[in-house]
Amino acid sequence: MANLPGAHWGFVLKPRQVGIKKVYIAGGPMAVSSEAEAETRAIVCPRNPADPNCVQRHAGADRYGTSVAIAAHHFPSATNFVAATGVNWPDSIAAGPFAARRGAPILLSETDNFDEIPSRYMVSKLAPGNRGWVVGGPAAVSAAAEWDFRSVLPK
Repeated sequence: MANLPGAHWGFVLKPRQVGIKKVYIAGGPMAVSSEAEAETRAIVCPRNPADPNCVQRHAGADRYGTSVAIAAHHFPSATNFVAATGVNWPDSIAAGPFAARRGAPILLSETDNFDEIPSRYMVSKLAPGNRGWVVGGPAAVSAAAEWDFRSVLPK
């Protein structure tokens, strides 16, 4: 079990005691190795590690696509959206409670433009009353990227 980070050893030792029955992996094998996924399956679902409902991976071609894969699975009826930088993680992590309170997925943005993959996802969900928020300052999400994001929202 050397592939799991040391911070997770409490989870490894007593997963059922803390009530974990399902795990979502965010990112492809370059972000979270297949070995770590297999180890997680063995720990969380020891009776049937192949159970697709026990451990689920949500991944796109890159981090922007992964944010859409997560949004599509966990927020199929999203009407609100939060944009945060995909270049550096603190803003997107800090946006979690804000987005959760609004039932909104976090869609990752490049610093200087709002990526095409999240834009297409938003367009597929557009309806009157959709709202969006940008988290982070202009060094994280530039004015141009914010304009890209807001231009997709209904007027």
